[in-house]
Amino acid sequence: YDGKYTDKIFEFQSEVAKKVASSLHAVITPKEKAEIEDKPTTNMVAHDLYMRGNEIMRKWWYNRDNSTMKIAINLFNQAMEIDPDFGAPIRAKAQAFFQGGQYDSALFYFNKTIELFPEKPGGYQGKGMIFLMNNQPDSAYAYMKKQYELAPNNLTANFLFGQYYISFRNEALKALPYFSKSYELGGESAEVCLNIGSVFSLIGYYDYAEKYYEQALQLSQECLIIDRYAL
Repeated sequence: YDGKYTDKIFEFQSEVAKKVASSLHAVITPKEKAEIEDKPTTNMVAHDLYMRGNEIMRKWWYNRDNSTMKIAINLFNQAMEIDPDFGAPIRAKAQAFFQGGQYDSALFYFNKTIELFPEKPGGYQGKGMIFLMNNQPDSAYAYMKKQYELAPNNLTANFLFGQYYISFRNEALKALPYFSKSYELGGESAEVCLNIGSVFSLIGYYDYAEKYYEQALQLSQECLIIDRYAL
């Protein structure tokens, strides 16, 4: 991106998305078009704080250091103070609390996300995960289904539905199409590759598992991935 760091970057992202869709001859629905053109915030300081918090939370995923999470939550709080209508840091804060096992606090912010953005999948996805952790699979499925219905072509929605089937239903074959779709949608991340590799490992397709584990390692040399590959 060759330009100043202003909210025009969102217009740039929208144009890229439209050109990619056009080159693939993809049909964009009016709802998808509105989402592509939506500006999450006009305050780039808030956006920068949110992005920094996200990167720090990603580091926490591997080091599980509580001080790392506190830094991320502080950045999300600053973003929320600067732009209270910016939904991304609210949901990110909810997700941070969820990952830290503080489910009551997570539920509060996921509910706030749904209240502010009822047509976006993030809040429903979060509540679904909380119900899973509280051993309420039926309620969990209802919320995860809602998030998938709102965003069937969303990378994260597919990835988490895959995690639901493999982690809580122990149904690897049902998980595979969702992981594969998240990969096809551009989710060639270490986390997605790791989960696809795990599915193939569970069903005995070790050559395929090795391929995805190797790709995960190329993307991120984290201990968890190295350990899974070694097994």
